[in-house]
Amino acid sequence: MPSNSSIVGLLLCAAWLLFFYCSQMSDFSEKLGMFAFDPTELPIVTIYPFYIPIFIKMYFNKEFNFVQRFIAPTLAIAGSLFMVVAAVNAHAEKIPGYLILFAVVMAIGISFIKKKPVDSN
Repeated sequence: MPSNSSIVGLLLCAAWLLFFYCSQMSDFSEKLGMFAFDPTELPIVTIYPFYIPIFIKMYFNKEFNFVQRFIAPTLAIAGSLFMVVAAVNAHAEKIPGYLILFAVVMAIGISFIKKKPVDSN
């Protein structure tokens, strides 16, 4: 199994590198239209909104001091929101193409999820 996942990972990295080259470094980017987004920035910025619930959860942890419990998470939420707003301002016309590709990749991934059998007891 590790060998198979390593091969799949290598093939996915090669596909992402090919997409990067086609969308950023070649004349082919004009043919990609809205799908010629920057694959080095938008996927990373996509993660930032998912951090916000983690930072909110820190408000409820009584083991932290005041700064760790309230100040740091609030600044982190502000930083995450800033990154998202900055990405939207910088790449507004390419975001729909990225979100379509993101949804397709996520749908493919969902198809590989194995459901656990329901226990009838």
